[in-house]
Amino acid sequence: MQFKLLQFYKVLSNFSTNLISGFIPLLIYQETQSVYLAVASLVLGYLFNILFNYVLKTLTYRKPELCLCLRILPIISMQISLLFISKSPIIIMFVLAASYGLNYTFKNVPSDIIYNYSVPANTKASTLALSRAFEQVGYVAAAICGGWFLDYIPFAYLISISLSLYFVSSLPLMILYFKNRNNKNFNAELVSNAHIHFETQDSSEEGKMVCNKVRRSYILYNIFLTGVDAFYMLFGFATYLKTGSFLISGTLGGACDAIYGIMAVVVGKLDAKKDLTIMSIISSIVISLCIVGATLTMGEWPSFIFYEIIPVFWPFTVIFSTQRMFTKSKVLGITNECTFNRYNAQLSGQAICYAFGLTGVLWLVFAVGAAFVFTSGVLCPYVEEHTRKTLVDYIEDNES
Repeated sequence: MQFKLLQFYKVLSNFSTNLISGFIPLLIYQETQSVYLAVASLVLGYLFNILFNYVLKTLTYRKPELCLCLRILPIISMQISLLFISKSPIIIMFVLAASYGLNYTFKNVPSDIIYNYSVPANTKASTLALSRAFEQVGYVAAAICGGWFLDYIPFAYLISISLSLYFVSSLPLMILYFKNRNNKNFNAELVSNAHIHFETQDSSEEGKMVCNKVRRSYILYNIFLTGVDAFYMLFGFATYLKTGSFLISGTLGGACDAIYGIMAVVVGKLDAKKDLTIMSIISSIVISLCIVGATLTMGEWPSFIFYEIIPVFWPFTVIFSTQRMFTKSKVLGITNECTFNRYNAQLSGQAICYAFGLTGVLWLVFAVGAAFVFTSGVLCPYVEEHTRKTLVDYIEDNES
């Protein structure tokens, strides 16, 4: 039940919030005509997100459903602040960044924590892929409708629609939380049989060292993998600068999200049959080349083609690495911790990429993003082999 409610939440909440939040850099630029402020809001937003992740870590672990409901507070702050951006750009930018960071603190880690709580330890990649595909449904609808609404509908009306839909999306999970909050098995981290067997045997420094090796490997990998996210966010911004249309920018983003959602399901099925390590490496290289191609042809139709090729390969890197991380971390009983570290690594990588955009030259962000994604492809076989060998050695030592 919790898994199904999470998917309902993902579809409707992603649609409701991204009607506006998906266009924040564009809205800031529209009001201030400053690329610097638009990019600075992203950098600060990710830094605030990391800060709030650590401050609210205990809450996101223990009461993830409550976090998803509390998310409506920063959403309200973020959307109302946009109404005043032209009056006090610097102050409102900080308010927007803080609201943006808190919004995603209440969303990203809690959503994956609920996923970890609600699926068995031996769950296949197809289940994760299905969950990611549901996320994209809301993004696709929001990207297209949001672009159209922002071009033709008063902003105040759009805020009302967004907040109403978000409240509906979070209500079922909130009801589930209050009905089960006193159940000791509710929101208990699911682990593999191997962890249950080992946890009473190994409390030594060796066990901690193994956990740290796995965590650090995926932190390093995800810092570089996130270069594609930085490109994805700012491509829509660059397209708007060229065309002046929210609708064109949103439609391109919506098409990208739709392709990603379809390919996520395909990759989930393939992962159950084949080892996708090589395909993940190839995908990282192809994505980095597409980013370069889109950058060199920005504003022309070839850039749109390069942009839409990326989501064909993107799931091979994301679904593959995330599923491998979940599988290995559940053996060690550290899935929540790995999830937390994964998001902070991604936020750090994105903040680094966006920082180059503070010069006002967006192609620098794209160049760094392409280099990051290429590096993730180089790291992929090392990370997978290193974590596999570490885990195998750990299991064999405990069984002997």
